[in-house]
Amino acid sequence: MGPVPNYWILISPVLTVFCTVVLLLHMPTVSANAAMLRGTDMPNGAGGRIGGDFDHPGVGLILLPGIAVLNV
Repeated sequence: MGPVPNYWILISPVLTVFCTVVLLLHMPTVSANAAMLRGTDMPNGAGGRIGGDFDHPGVGLILLPGIAVLNV
């Protein structure tokens, strides 16, 4: 098989913990931004881009299922 599966055993938990921590740290800000946008009377898209706080959780939500697929 080679050394790749052995390294993946170490890399997988590190990536999982990293993604989970990033998601947990960014979710209060994302929730606050979403609540603020829900409370505005602006039409969709008129508020502009709020910031990068939606990018990190979005990438994390893509990476976590990807890690799970690779683990199987």
